[in-house]
Amino acid sequence: MTGFIQHPSALADRQGPDAVGDKALTVVQSVVTADKTISVVDTKSGAVMELPGSKGLFSPRWSPNGQYLAAITLDQRKLRICNLSNKQWTEVLTASIDNPVWSSDSRSIYYHSFMEPDLPIYKLDVQTHKQEKIFQLKDLQIPDAADYSFKGVSPEGSPIVAVHLWSADVYQIVWKHP
Repeated sequence: MTGFIQHPSALADRQGPDAVGDKALTVVQSVVTADKTISVVDTKSGAVMELPGSKGLFSPRWSPNGQYLAAITLDQRKLRICNLSNKQWTEVLTASIDNPVWSSDSRSIYYHSFMEPDLPIYKLDVQTHKQEKIFQLKDLQIPDAADYSFKGVSPEGSPIVAVHLWSADVYQIVWKHP
């Protein structure tokens, strides 16, 4: 495998969710080395290509249009985007960043700024770098909530949030196989 790999959705002869012709591609995070790099793997051949400039980054997220890869620094303080056509990384944000999620049109990234007191979720325009606060997790008033976590966005851009409760219902299912 030579050259730079495009996301499968960017190519016309797509065979499946992660297949391009005879190649099936995925992005992986190195957990073996102290360098923490991001690599692209051809899952059929096993060939691995380290993404240039990705040292010290984690949580890679491919844009839906296949043109960009977003990742955050290990201290979760900077968001960088790699333009896959020229292999250049651009720092687009400095903040507390958790779980960056691309919008369905690849024009924005949503993220949870977990160190701010309001626990806001922002929408960041990747071209202008303007951000808009769209929601605050602190405004959720759910009894017995121990914690909230931002999980993503709906196709319309509404935040999806998981609620972890202190209390829980416990069920037992008794199933007798015929």
